[in-house]
Amino acid sequence: MPSLGSMPLIPHPLWERTEDSQAMGMPQGWSEARDQEEWDDFVTHNGGSAFHLWSWRKALEGSGMKPVYLAYRGSEGIVAVCPFFCRSGRHLRYLDSLPHSNTSGPVVGDHCDDPSRAMATLPRSVRFSLSNPVVAMRVRTHQGRVIGLLEGLRFEHRQTTELFLLDLSQSKPERIWNESFNKHDRQAVKHYEERAEFRFVGDPREYLALARPDWRYYDGAERGFIPKIMENLGDRASLALAVDATGTPLAGFLMLFDPQSEPDRTVHLLAVRYSTEDNIHSPVTYLNWMAVNWAREKGFHYVDFGSYPRTRSSNPSDPFCKLKLRFGIRPVPRCEFILPVSSVPYSIAKDIRRVVYAVSGFQATRWWDRRVRFATSPPLTVASISLRGPYSQAGEAMLRLKNWTDSKHLEAAGYPFCLFYDNPSRTAEADLRSEVCIPVSKPFVGEGEVTMKELPEVEVAETVHQGPPEEFARTYRPFIEGLLDRGYSRAGPAREYFRSVHDVKGPGSGFVIRQPISKGLARVA
Repeated sequence: MPSLGSMPLIPHPLWERTEDSQAMGMPQGWSEARDQEEWDDFVTHNGGSAFHLWSWRKALEGSGMKPVYLAYRGSEGIVAVCPFFCRSGRHLRYLDSLPHSNTSGPVVGDHCDDPSRAMATLPRSVRFSLSNPVVAMRVRTHQGRVIGLLEGLRFEHRQTTELFLLDLSQSKPERIWNESFNKHDRQAVKHYEERAEFRFVGDPREYLALARPDWRYYDGAERGFIPKIMENLGDRASLALAVDATGTPLAGFLMLFDPQSEPDRTVHLLAVRYSTEDNIHSPVTYLNWMAVNWAREKGFHYVDFGSYPRTRSSNPSDPFCKLKLRFGIRPVPRCEFILPVSSVPYSIAKDIRRVVYAVSGFQATRWWDRRVRFATSPPLTVASISLRGPYSQAGEAMLRLKNWTDSKHLEAAGYPFCLFYDNPSRTAEADLRSEVCIPVSKPFVGEGEVTMKELPEVEVAETVHQGPPEEFARTYRPFIEGLLDRGYSRAGPAREYFRSVHDVKGPGSGFVIRQPISKGLARVA
């Protein structure tokens, strides 16, 4: 008997056929799309993005993902579409719209007579069974119309990310230069205008030679994925580089171009990379500036700078978001909806969101290999406050520590971090041990609750938590277990780093987790 993981996905339509549609052989309602030309024609003329095109499907398929592209038909043909890819665990699956995509979710045509019915019947297009163990659909969208439809149907949802969209009709380049840019931004642009140029390239090798700041998402996978995007999207994709006078790349990103005609066309900027050489000014600022001016000249209405977790986009000190906001961008809410399929047993459907995340959590080995890297942490002198009790008190303690170091004129020498010693699922809240730490530039004498610690150089494994802070166990558990299973021992508590002392909200709210390690005996089961 084949395993559940090898069973095919079989969309199961529950619609009724009209006499006309029976004569044409086409059911009214949702069915799996097979015709690339018909799909792309609808997407192009109804506000779809580059991520909705069939060529994006081919690029993701080339990376080993399985598509389920659904089209909703009325009497006149397709009136709505929703592209999905299957995400699999050991025994269960869910459909995701869309992975690795800035814009995703359904595209609903203005000629759709009953868009509410179309959205209400979407989860009925797939039936749960042993041969087709799909438990839910996950739909992520920033489109106000689609969000309103799904909210009206009372599907469970939350706002997880925000999309950074620059409206070129409101924020013209001259306005960005005069009102949004600071002195350093203008200096960076002028510096590279004299010493570099902005160019498009078709060969990804120069681009891939640059460093990837968000290594946790793509770095290894991109080397195979980027060429597939270039191959399948053709003239709707290009690599943009800033290169110096010798032709050496300084920074670059992937640009995708929407198929729509004006006035709603968008250019999407993805996967920024940059040189690790020391530069007096940021080449990324120059690259973004040149891309915005190019998009304006070519008649694009929007520039999509990507999506960020809401916790980051609302943080004024986050360096990635600060750069985007200085271009006059205003984040657009991006909502995630969970649509349980109609025939899922009640015991599963009552907590479908938990099941969806459990399914993605089954991919532990794949997760570990993609999101963990190793580094060396230098020796640190830190100011520290030890705590016992709820981890939620770390935020206030970090602010007290910052005020104390400022009062002693101790210069910070790195990002603040917390040490979380105990597992909250195994230790009573009152007994949880933690420390808040700020690296400082020189030794000092402690005072009151503040002590000085010298942390030696140590090898560390790094990862990043993605998702709400309260779900931190979904990252810590596979991260630590993966290290133990691979023969490493923990050489101290994990360090969770924060970009600002104001970001400390407990485990899961930092921007990187570093676990000190040593090579030890493999764990015995």
